[in-house]
Amino acid sequence: MKALFLPISLMVVIFLLKPARSHKQFQDFVKQQLQFHCLHSTLAQSVFANEKALAFVWSADLSKVVDIVGCRYSPNNGTPARDPGDMFRSLLLMEFLRERSIDAWVNSMRSAPIFAILSGFLPDDVPGVGTFYDFI
Repeated sequence: MKALFLPISLMVVIFLLKPARSHKQFQDFVKQQLQFHCLHSTLAQSVFANEKALAFVWSADLSKVVDIVGCRYSPNNGTPARDPGDMFRSLLLMEFLRERSIDAWVNSMRSAPIFAILSGFLPDDVPGVGTFYDFI
């Protein structure tokens, strides 16, 4: 059997699709994170300033995204992937807020925890730029 070597530009990263959370679980996550951060920081002003974005993600049930993109993930191999619903929600929120650069969006989520939370990520666990490009 011959070994097959691919140029680095043709390497494929395989992601394992782990169970996605429901919309209710996402809403519970947002409530819990906003309560924690509003009580322990100045995030409260940020919540009021971004109430339209909060209403947008609160009502957007993206739990079916996994059904649509699940065939693109490995059922039992690879690195555990980010929840596709969270990734898609984050890109929709980026568009809703009229941000056009993924680099700038990742920086915004890292510097303003409200955007990470509304995307479905913990403020200290924001996906990198490459993760968004892999998802796209």
